Amino acid sequence: MNSGHQALERNPFSLVLSLRFAPIAPFNIINFLLALTTINLKIYTLATLIGVIPGTIAYTWLGASGKTALQRRDASSFIFASVFLVLLSVSPCYFNAGGSSNKFSTRFVRKRRLLSSCITIY
Repeated sequence: MNSGHQALERNPFSLVLSLRFAPIAPFNIINFLLALTTINLKIYTLATLIGVIPGTIAYTWLGASGKTALQRRDASSFIFASVFLVLLSVSPCYFNAGGSSNKFSTRFVRKRRLLSSCITIY
């Protein structure tokens, strides 16, 4: 458990950023769990701001293209937006499947374990 806290204190920005990047992550639960940690408010806010941008773009594009698809009966943009959202959502899993030689994969797995240890601690 000490190693989990040390990792959290070493790179909190990267942890929050990776948690916010996937647009399907349950924000309320993540907010609550991160509030139980010692993450600096400035780091948390900046990582959240940067991390939610891709998901915001994906959902906005999906909504706008969905409206266009319903009005004009042209679904191509909606399909592209849907594919983008799916790719964005599964991108952490894709990088994780690369094996331990992938630096991003190793970091992502460590961050997931860290979050799990935080949940266990509290």
